[in-house]
Amino acid sequence: MIHDLVVIGGGAAGFYAAAILREQSPKARILILERGKEVLTKVKVSGGDAVM
Repeated sequence: MIHDLVVIGGGAAGFYAAAILREQSPKARILILERGKEVLTKVKVSGGDAVM
């Protein structure tokens, strides 16, 4: 499968990039790769609210 964006690591910057691309191109194919069990763990630890 071909993707328009591949994000390696489920951190805040990658999710932000994916969100911006999705807003600009709703049909974009985005793949987020994370080796851990959860994404956005640093955001959660710092007290940020992750909405995904």
